[in-house]
Amino acid sequence: MKKYFKIIFCFVLISPLFSRPTVAVAKPAVAVYSLKTNNVDRKLIDMMNSSIHFALLQAWRDKMPGGEESLKVQFEGILLDCDSNSCLFARLDSLGVNDLLTGSFHKLGETCMVNLQLVYKAPDETKNIVTTTFTGSEKELEKNIEKSIAELIGQKLEMIALKDAENKKAESAKRENEQDEFIASGGGDVSGMVFIKGGSFVMGDSAGSGSMDELPAHKVTVSNFFIDKYEVTQAEYRKIMGENPSYFRDCDNCPVENVSWNNAWEYCRKVKKRLPTEAEWEYAARGGGKDNSARDINLDAYAWYLESETHPVGRKKPNKLGIYDMMGNVWEWCNDWYDGDYYSVSEKDNPTGPIASGGKVIRGGSWSDDESEIRPTVRDWNNPDDGYYNYGFRCAKPAN
Repeated sequence: MKKYFKIIFCFVLISPLFSRPTVAVAKPAVAVYSLKTNNVDRKLIDMMNSSIHFALLQAWRDKMPGGEESLKVQFEGILLDCDSNSCLFARLDSLGVNDLLTGSFHKLGETCMVNLQLVYKAPDETKNIVTTTFTGSEKELEKNIEKSIAELIGQKLEMIALKDAENKKAESAKRENEQDEFIASGGGDVSGMVFIKGGSFVMGDSAGSGSMDELPAHKVTVSNFFIDKYEVTQAEYRKIMGENPSYFRDCDNCPVENVSWNNAWEYCRKVKKRLPTEAEWEYAARGGGKDNSARDINLDAYAWYLESETHPVGRKKPNKLGIYDMMGNVWEWCNDWYDGDYYSVSEKDNPTGPIASGGKVIRGGSWSDDESEIRPTVRDWNNPDDGYYNYGFRCAKPAN
């Protein structure tokens, strides 16, 4: 007669095992609980516990952000009986933890069958379960446990990242819709702005002098819109936002810089405008999409570059549409998320960029760049939370 063994393990994370630590916290700990079993070989139990201990430490070190911090694993030996998802979710809440790992171990003859479930609370407070199962011999137990726990953590991180991207996309769309409705309902002041008649143009590098993210050159159509004649100045920013984050201060008519995308977006919202889309920005920089260089004669007449600091706005010549400093002085934030391959899948009419990614688009080059960066098709990006002393912006708004 074959012997039948069953062990169920439950790992309760005292501190959030699968969250990025942002402040100094106590050493992360995992409490391991097991259900009562009958006729289980002590040696096999010890092997399983040792494998779990090592697998948790290894997965923490390899998979988790901040994994260089060691993990404390505590085998409590306390009875925990839970046979349903609702019970697991309730236990998760009652313990006040973010993660709970439960599993079943069946041994039939020489074959070990293990099922592991990771129950976790995501940053948006939703509860989810990821599962993995393996079958193997006792000799393969340690390797399979290590692999399975790593897979569970990896699955959770992937699901959280996907959910985060979806949430960012939804939030971005919501903010843009609210802003467009806000602008449409309130009209808003267009003084200091230039009306741009919409049209079609070939977006991207068609001259063969650009980077891979400027390709392929592709036809795009934009609707009528307004765009600021000048980059937002330090005085304008301080009046609306109540502060001046600029590195090069004491120059009210210089462009505000050292400003993040988030703060640039908020400024434009407060003045009933928005940041230009990447397509709108390039269309305006190229004089209505007609000029690949966006200047009439020579670069020095139109742009500040290879300088030691910013300069007051409007001191160089405007482009063909009457817009100043589209090239140089400061990089300008655009509304779009950045994707180096986006031009291959871009919409043809009024493109608004890819789904949420790691960074927001900046355009136009700055005072600190050389001539190779001072082109209307050059694309770059950065984290929307970050600001630098060569990052500024100007606002836009639709023209109905």
